Amino acid sequence: MFWFPVYPYACLSIDCSWFDWFRALRRAIYTGEKRSVLLKNLTKAFSDEDNVIVSISVRTAFDVYLRALNMPKGSEILMTAINIPEMVRIIKLHGFVPVPVDVEVDTLAVTPDKLEAAITDKTKLIIATFTYGVRYDLTEIAKVAKKHNLPILEDCAQGYIGQSYKGDPNADVTVFSFGPIKHATTFQGAVMIIRKNPFILQQAKLIHDTYPIQSGKIYLKKIIKYSGGIVLLNIRWLNYILRPFLLKAKFDYKKRVVSLLRGFAPGQGLEVYRFRPCTAMLSFLWRRISHFDEKKFMEGMKNMQEGTDILIKGGVTVPGLNPKDRTFWLYPIVAQDSKKAYDVLNNAGIDTYSGISQLYAVPVPEGSNIPKPEKSYEMFKNLLYLPIHKDVPKKDIIAICKHTVKLLNPKL
Repeated sequence: MFWFPVYPYACLSIDCSWFDWFRALRRAIYTGEKRSVLLKNLTKAFSDEDNVIVSISVRTAFDVYLRALNMPKGSEILMTAINIPEMVRIIKLHGFVPVPVDVEVDTLAVTPDKLEAAITDKTKLIIATFTYGVRYDLTEIAKVAKKHNLPILEDCAQGYIGQSYKGDPNADVTVFSFGPIKHATTFQGAVMIIRKNPFILQQAKLIHDTYPIQSGKIYLKKIIKYSGGIVLLNIRWLNYILRPFLLKAKFDYKKRVVSLLRGFAPGQGLEVYRFRPCTAMLSFLWRRISHFDEKKFMEGMKNMQEGTDILIKGGVTVPGLNPKDRTFWLYPIVAQDSKKAYDVLNNAGIDTYSGISQLYAVPVPEGSNIPKPEKSYEMFKNLLYLPIHKDVPKKDIIAICKHTVKLLNPKL
């Protein structure tokens, strides 16, 4: 008998069954499917027009789009203040300036007035990132963008929910990710949809078509590598048995898992992204999206919403609680004393993470007069992630949320 109860779930999960993993493995070893047919099918799945680029990652797609825009050095790119460090680094490697815009904690959205205040004569692009799976309407942001003649890139890397959402028509570009810990994962891969500007679309396709096709052996290695993540994160009995011993030994297994799940080693040059996906990856991506069970997915989201209601009523802050179209990727909460809360929750068997995602608070450029995104900074400083995701049974979601409220708000 263990010295404390354990909820056998991690806050990260790999959205891939062993059956799907073997399907990916089989394709990586051999597939007789034609690239042209797969690309055509994938394009039709995401758009009624021929305006889709399938890449090995969102970073690849972003790099391609920036190259196609061909903006002058020193151009400013407005972006949601909670973002991926690598997206910021790509902007800087192109010679551009990333400018963070504050988000509202209850919506995780950028407000039009804050966006307007950040625009200068150097601003050339707006990136609206749907953080933690939260999606919001771009209509008002699009009005600001149109006023200043700025394109909008809608970053849905964390927000694939099936074919019912293929991007906001207000956005000039929409990107979806199918990386290791994303919904319907193919262990790498992304889709970029470019609207409104045929010239930019043509340029982006020409640039992407110059990239060599990634070796099938590299994709095979990724599939084998991420099988370790499936073992460590998805197997409940193993999670239940090992975690108490790892905690007792003060072994930072979380950091090891996060390192394992990185799609790319940090700090490399842009050339690491400049490949096209192999046929095996295209085949597996087509398999995942054509068999995506949206009904089951939304049932999982509904269960998580019930857990959210318990947390909110119990006085726990859940970022992005207001949007009607709320879906969940990682599950963040904000604690008053995040270090203390982290220890309390983990010692109670709730596998809470801190700093496990590749997200961070984007710094304001040196010498800039743009106000600091204080709400984003304060929120991010106190973020924790609960072990709640779509594959956790409803009864366990409710139990974890009730236990969390009891531990973090003992006065109730």
